[in-house]
Amino acid sequence: MKTIIISIWLVILGGISFIIYQISAPSSTEKIIPATENTERANEETIQNNTPELTPETEPNLSYNEYFQQGNTYFQQGDYNNAIKAYSLASQQNPSAIDPIIKLGDSHLLNNQPVDALTHYQRIYNSSPQLDQIAIKLSRAHINSGNIQQAKDIIWQITEEEPANEKAQYYKALILIFANEYANAESIFRNLQSTSQDPKIKAQIKPYLDNYDLFSYFNEGDPTYLKALLAKSMIDNGEYNLAILNMKDILKTETGYQDVWVMLGYAYLKTEQIQEAIDTLAQARTLNNQNPTTHFYLGIGYYLKNEFGNASKSFETAKNQKYQPANHLDFIMAETYFLQEKYPDAAPLYEKLLNEITNNLEIYERLITIYTEHTPNPQRATELTKQLIEKYPNEATTFTILGNINYMNDEIEDAKDNYLQAIEINPNLDIAHLNLGKIYQTQNLETLAKTHLKTAYSITQSSKIRSEAGRLYNQLNDQ
Repeated sequence: MKTIIISIWLVILGGISFIIYQISAPSSTEKIIPATENTERANEETIQNNTPELTPETEPNLSYNEYFQQGNTYFQQGDYNNAIKAYSLASQQNPSAIDPIIKLGDSHLLNNQPVDALTHYQRIYNSSPQLDQIAIKLSRAHINSGNIQQAKDIIWQITEEEPANEKAQYYKALILIFANEYANAESIFRNLQSTSQDPKIKAQIKPYLDNYDLFSYFNEGDPTYLKALLAKSMIDNGEYNLAILNMKDILKTETGYQDVWVMLGYAYLKTEQIQEAIDTLAQARTLNNQNPTTHFYLGIGYYLKNEFGNASKSFETAKNQKYQPANHLDFIMAETYFLQEKYPDAAPLYEKLLNEITNNLEIYERLITIYTEHTPNPQRATELTKQLIEKYPNEATTFTILGNINYMNDEIEDAKDNYLQAIEINPNLDIAHLNLGKIYQTQNLETLAKTHLKTAYSITQSSKIRSEAGRLYNQLNDQ
């Protein structure tokens, strides 16, 4: 289940440009910023509170290199929590190594834990202040922690000693924007545009320069409008925390600036500050109840808080107000209905999406689950399973679904073969490990059962699976 939930988070709040949202100036002028870019979970908190701890057992020790490479694998997959665990173990194996400490900082920063990132970067910076990359990382952690003055001190020192350091110049410009020194920031961006040979730097500064150019079209433009434009550029570049600081500064005086409220809510979602996002987007809704984007993002906030009833209401309002792109809305609405066990409402949306979304493996997974476990439709389930095998013959999810069907039908050996094939392709499939653990337990293969149950317990993000795996593991350990 959690696989789809995670993917939805990436689709809805990821790097794809579907923020079909135009941001206007704070007044009534027409200055516009162009568009860019279960019941199960409802009970998760109760389950989580009752999840057993695994009874102690000797952990196998890996080498420094093995832990570090394990961390790199998790990092590349965007699994920062497990990356942090692996890098921490690597650092324990070799306390003098710098690389895992740097990677710990990087992982915490990308995991929206800037204060933890500060600890690791500061440790390296104290011993090797000459490392510019560490100094810039440390300044970014300070920015994301709201410590603008500390970030400024570091960046200004670098730019004085190395005026050609483009990353430092870039962050200097961002800090100048926060200080409302827009002309000085623009000068830095223009200089980087003409001198930099780094395509990444050029891509980063482009949204800012585009919005400076847009603002220049208006004589005597409102500086607040420019600040909002540049905050949006920060969002486009993933500088969410600094964007948040800028937008909160705008709203101190422009409390009715609805577009900024919506952008702020979005930035809170991106930094996983979910309650703040809900409160902010609710304020945006109060200011303008006819903006479908507001209702959509508010629905996302409720969804991530497991408030599925409120999420459904927000999504339905967004749909009535013709939110686009419609298939993104249909996807999250179907998920919300599924998690409320409203399978008759979810199934038609999934069926519709099956034909609209090219990469639709997860839609097959949901529909087959509905038709085999909740609202039985054996004929349609069989049709979808055949399509799944034809379209995705080598996917881990396909083998997991086949294993689930075998397991439900007591076809134990077939289930085992499919689960083993699934985890050979993707070792991080919690349900496959859980059911393999159950199968091996019934076959009195205790060591194998414990291995798979422990893996399911360790890798899952579902409290229900974690609770069951822990309970069965402890039963075996106590025998």
